[in-house]
Amino acid sequence: MSIIENLFNNLKNAFTNFFASIEKPLEVLVNYGLLITLFFLILFLVISIIKHKSSIKNIKNTKALVVCAMLLALNLIIKLFNVEIGNYLRLGFGFITLPIAAMLYGPFIGGLLGIVQDITYYIFHQTGPYLPLMGIGAIISGLIHGNILYNKKITWLKAAAAVILDLFIVNMTINTIAVYSIVDRAIYALFASRVLSSLLQVPIQTIIIYFILNRVKKINKL
Repeated sequence: MSIIENLFNNLKNAFTNFFASIEKPLEVLVNYGLLITLFFLILFLVISIIKHKSSIKNIKNTKALVVCAMLLALNLIIKLFNVEIGNYLRLGFGFITLPIAAMLYGPFIGGLLGIVQDITYYIFHQTGPYLPLMGIGAIISGLIHGNILYNKKITWLKAAAAVILDLFIVNMTINTIAVYSIVDRAIYALFASRVLSSLLQVPIQTIIIYFILNRVKKINKL
C-alpha cells in the first residue's frame, strides 16, 4: 500500500468515526432535507434578485441561450469521462460548464442551465429514480456561481469561494441527503465518504475553474 493510499484510508477512518459520533444529528438533518434545500434555494434566489436582478433579461438573450445549449452538449460529453486518482477519488469534469454560464450571464442563467443539465443527463443516463432534491441542488449551484462570479474579476479567492460553497451546500449536504434515499448505507458512512471526496476536490476544482474561466473571459472579449 502506498503512502498516499495509507493516508487516505486513515483519513477515511477518521471521518467515519467522527460522523458515526454524530449519527443522530445527521438523521435529523436528513429528515429535514427538503426544508433545508428549499431554504437554500430561497436564500440564493433572494440574493440573486437583490444583487443581479438585471441579469434576468439574459434568459431571453439569444446569444446566452445558444452558448448554454453548447455548454449543455459539452456537459453531456465530458460527464462520460472520469479520472481515477488511485482507488480513493474519481474526478469528473462536468462541473466546469455551470460556472462558465453563470460567470457570463449571471445566476438566473446559471440556475436554469443547472436544472436542464441535471434532467438531460438523467434522461440519457438513467441509473435509478430521478432525485428532485438533486435537481433543486443543481439550481442552487448555478445561483451560487452566478452570485460570486458574474461581472467579477476571477481571482483565486472567488474561484475557491464558489467551489467551497457549492461543494459544501450542494454536494456534501443536499446531494448526500438525496442519495441516502436510494442507497443501502448507514447515513454516517455515506456522509463520511462524500465529505472526504468533496474536500479532496476543492483544490482541484479551484485550479481548473480559475484558469478556464479566465481563459473564457479573454475569448469573450474578442
